[in-house]
Amino acid sequence: MSTFGGVPPPPPTVTLTSTLGDTAPAQGVPSRASTAHIHTTPKLAVTSGQDTLRLLCCTLLDEMKIHVAVIVAAPQIKHNHKTHVTVTAGDAALLDCEAAGEPRAQIFWVLPSSERISSSTARHSLHANGSLSISQASLLDAGEYLCVARNPGGDDSKLYKLDVAAKPPIINGLHRNKTIMKVTAVRHSKKHIDCRIRNIRPSDTGDFICVARNDGGETVLVVQLEVTEMLRRPMFKNPFNEKIIAKPGKTITLNCSVDGNPPPDISWMLPNGTWFSRSNGTLTIYSPESQHAGRYRCAARNQVGYIEKLMVLEVAQKPKILTRPICLLNPQCSSH
Repeated sequence: MSTFGGVPPPPPTVTLTSTLGDTAPAQGVPSRASTAHIHTTPKLAVTSGQDTLRLLCCTLLDEMKIHVAVIVAAPQIKHNHKTHVTVTAGDAALLDCEAAGEPRAQIFWVLPSSERISSSTARHSLHANGSLSISQASLLDAGEYLCVARNPGGDDSKLYKLDVAAKPPIINGLHRNKTIMKVTAVRHSKKHIDCRIRNIRPSDTGDFICVARNDGGETVLVVQLEVTEMLRRPMFKNPFNEKIIAKPGKTITLNCSVDGNPPPDISWMLPNGTWFSRSNGTLTIYSPESQHAGRYRCAARNQVGYIEKLMVLEVAQKPKILTRPICLLNPQCSSH
């Protein structure tokens, strides 16, 4: 170090001057200019990097350059938000993640699938404050989400857990219209439960669930009940026996219409005693002749009854002249 007349020089004075050119002293974070004394190291930390600064260190006899290190504030994620979120399937989920830092931190998310997103997608919305929302969350969206805030000063991360609860079960399309009957069995005993429905209707069709539960677990029994319409024995739309005359060579159909529940099985007995079934209850005879004439019996049967009716078929014959004509006016007829 240089001396002047044997007297040590005074401590150096450091003046921070911004590119704007003025040297007015400043307090706190250096803005345009500040003054500091350096005793042991030629380094000075500046907590704002917005202005370009230059230093000039002067004494009475010498001058030196001093390095200025500009340090930014590393991001910090706020911890006043929930990190464990539970939503119902189909609802929207929101994960709040806000960070402070200088310069402003960039935020991105790592999904449970390890996919990284830094902007909004079809189902994931990344908000300006860094929060992430998921529209219509499904069971596949459950898992751990990582929020990462990063700037030149470093990064910070925070782990979130999202649970997606399944929707309540639906029985035959009904969400809340259900009846719960609860009974309790005495310790080390058996309990018999009956479920009886009076005046049952088709609308009572459904699944009936019996659940037995204790500290060791639960057992479920599902009974599927199907209620059909009221059973009805077969009935002919025309219950009377019939007589039908067919023209020779012209197709004819014998109709045996029957109603009942469940739908009856219909069968025919031919004049020769042969039985055969016809699902639609009709019997067609093509080009009927005299040998087709006779008694046809239609029978209908279901779970609750049996009926039959008789149809007599006659095949008409063309008229025939059996005697010769008598000649009254012409006397010569008798000679032939």
